[in-house]
Parts: sequence; structure tokens; C-alpha cells
Amino acid sequence: MGELGRIVLQGRPDGRTHVTCEVVGDADDPMTEKRAAIFKPLGIELTRQLDMATGGTGEGELVPLTPGTSLSAFLAKTKENLSSALFRLCMIEGILCTAEEILEETRSVLLEKEHIRSKYSYLDHEFERFIELIREKSNVAEQMPDIKVIERDPSDNMIIACAVACQASYIVSRDLDLLDFREYKGIKILKPEEFIH
Repeated sequence: MGELGRIVLQGRPDGRTHVTCEVVGDADDPMTEKRAAIFKPLGIELTRQLDMATGGTGEGELVPLTPGTSLSAFLAKTKENLSSALFRLCMIEGILCTAEEILEETRSVLLEKEHIRSKYSYLDHEFERFIELIREKSNVAEQMPDIKVIERDPSDNMIIACAVACQASYIVSRDLDLLDFREYKGIKILKPEEFIH
């Protein structure tokens, strides 16, 4: 199996350290998935232990999945963009959170909106597999609080509710209604470009 992966520590301007776990190998190589199955739990536990040893809580930072981000990730089959790259990274690191309501909205957009279906080429079963993968790799919020703070697009309230339920640190989105808030009860709402800096 060879080398499994590496843990990368990067200093951030706010004095904190960003820790990432990188699995060795190409995403299409079946061995990469086997390495990830071994390395991911080890990497997460080592990261948790490092965090606790340096005064943290060991709980990490969760990032809720927004429908727009999941759409970008699914539709970026030929050209990777920043949203889809962040989505994949969060899945690999196990810091993604979602809710059935968010997955259902994503499903309705990709399976029922004809303008999207005509622009991109994908089969229903490919999309269903993608949703299953999100479910497997995410922290799924079971009970979300009833939050009604966004009036222009009330469906965005479920993103904030998911973040609260999962005790997320960030919401990463390009949705203007969410971005107008900038922060909700200590949860920072950032564009992908802001999140990576």
C-alpha cells in the first residue's frame, strides 16, 4: 500500500494553526480509497490530539454544505473550480455537515430543473450516488432549530439552522442572502476565496 498520507500544519494570520490530512494517490485509483479508509481516522484522531494538546477542544471546525456548493462539486466533472475543490477537501477532511432538507433541495434542483439538465450531461443514478457519498462523508444534522432570519430566500434559513445544529464554525457560500449576514451567532459566513485565506 506504500505511503498513506501526510498531516500538514499551516500557520494562519490569526495565530491559529490549520491542520489538513492529505491522502496519497489519484482520486481514480482504487488504492487511494483504501489508503483513505486507513489514514482518515488516524489523521482525524491525530489532529484532535494535537488540538487538545495545544489548548483546543478537539472538536474541529465543521462547514455546512450549501446546495450551491454541492451543485458546483457535482457539475464540475471536467473543470474544477474553487467551490468544488473546497467541497472535496471538506469531504476528505470529514468537516462537512449537511441535513436531509439541504440534500432534498439539491436533489430537486439537479433532477427537476430542465435548464440545468439541458446544460450539463449527467444521469439520475450518477447524481443519486453523489448524494449517497455526501451522506456517508458528512455529519448529518438530525434536529435543526427553527431559524427564520432570511426573508428574501427563506430556504437559506436551513443552511444557518444546519450550521447551528452541527456547531459549525463557518458557512462557505456564494449565496448573497447568506453573505449579507457575514456572521450568525459566532458562525462566520464567507465566500470560498475568503475561507481559504
